[in-house]
Amino acid sequence: MSMPAPLAEVVSDFAEVEGQDKLKLLLEFADDLPALPAGLEEAVQHAQRQFQIVRGRQRYAYQLRLRRELLAWTNSALRLPIDAYSVPPR
Repeated sequence: MSMPAPLAEVVSDFAEVEGQDKLKLLLEFADDLPALPAGLEEAVQHAQRQFQIVRGRQRYAYQLRLRRELLAWTNSALRLPIDAYSVPPR
């Protein structure tokens, strides 16, 4: 399968640069892209909102898991015999 000429030029340019220059080149290409049609722009915004919702739920689940682990650790630490909390004699 052959590549369209404009894409082949991008691939060739990208292969010639290294490191941070690749990022700069990609950003330049992104700046030259045409704007999205209105319908796609709305779809992108919807996808971004959904992503934020999912990230928020993941963050909340992570916080709950940390709280449960801290509670479990605290409960196990409190069940130690009283001697575990005392300072050994010198």
